[in-house]
Amino acid sequence: MKTKLLLILSIALGVAILSCTAAPPPASQTPDTPVYTPPTTGRMENGIHIGLIRFAERSEDITNGIPVLLDRDGRASLAYDIDTRIRTTGNPGTSLLHAVHLAMANLTLVESTLPENLDSVYIITFTDGLDNQSVGLSRLAANRVEGRSFNDFETYASYVHREISTRRIAGVPITAFSVGIRGSDVANSDDFERHLNSIASPGNSRVLDNFDYLQNTFNEIADGLNLYSTRTNFVFTTPLLINTHIRITFDENINTSEDVRTSTRYMEGLITSTAGDSFSLTDITYGGGISTSVASGGVIPGIIDDVNLHFELNNITGYDPYVDRANTKLWRMAEGHWVLDSEIASEGSFFTTNERHSTVIYIVLDCSLSLSPRQNEDIRRAATDFVNSIYLRYYGF
Repeated sequence: MKTKLLLILSIALGVAILSCTAAPPPASQTPDTPVYTPPTTGRMENGIHIGLIRFAERSEDITNGIPVLLDRDGRASLAYDIDTRIRTTGNPGTSLLHAVHLAMANLTLVESTLPENLDSVYIITFTDGLDNQSVGLSRLAANRVEGRSFNDFETYASYVHREISTRRIAGVPITAFSVGIRGSDVANSDDFERHLNSIASPGNSRVLDNFDYLQNTFNEIADGLNLYSTRTNFVFTTPLLINTHIRITFDENINTSEDVRTSTRYMEGLITSTAGDSFSLTDITYGGGISTSVASGGVIPGIIDDVNLHFELNNITGYDPYVDRANTKLWRMAEGHWVLDSEIASEGSFFTTNERHSTVIYIVLDCSLSLSPRQNEDIRRAATDFVNSIYLRYYGF
């Protein structure tokens, strides 16, 4: 009886010990953690894709080398990663060059899976200190990026800066920004600016006085990114003219035939007709920065609507409909003179379309020991607001 009682107590005690010492479920399985599932085959979806790298004594891609699609789920996943993974470490060291190099390397690794309509590639980096770790990391085989090792900072910095300028990701150049706030342990401001310049495209490094400016600076960078484009198509209507030269002027104060001859912002062409009911605008020329999707010398087909003839100038540039429409006039050549025909609606009409671009962005953030908890919080807030700003700008129109 005593033996059985001891056996039962031993089993119960063992179960209690196991239940107390069992490891908690991984973060990805907790109910409050957003789960992002990256693509397994083929190309990534069109849209914005964002990767995150943290650096201190070493560099780490916390998006596992696969930039996250910035849709609703991806936005939540990125916010979670920023909040939980962008934290200061307990070890000394700042591996600035190594982190930016890692961003370029990981972009290169996935370039064959990036969206087919990829339009732009960005790397945006924040730091508060000088690089004192990257060269050493490059000497360790396990930490080398793309198998490269370096003997000194200058050599590594020159390499990274050159790669930013010359490397292409799926044929698209890299645009890099750096943002820095000189930490209290950085004595030489010139060295600090030199380090920032080494990881940025020309003119894209920012030195801030304090963390109060960080969030606005990130928002300014977000505002300047090429996330979508606006196309304007200009449409004008004429009678069924044949073998008639026309000129559309966009200058101010064009009121006479002589004014038309000296206008600088215009589009000109010859309306012709071939057999049947085909009309075209041929021998097109432009002036003063005006252009369309049809090059000079090209042809724009006419569209017949009952007894009217329409021409659509696709993707017109150098023309702002909200400024230039009041000055727009359509002239035709008659007996050697430009004539403004009162029966023609000279100002034409226009419509605009917004086209979203596919973009990949790496955000590279300092998590070194020199940052205070409050400063680390400011970095997380700025990075989260940056992601939210990109999301709202991309899907907000």
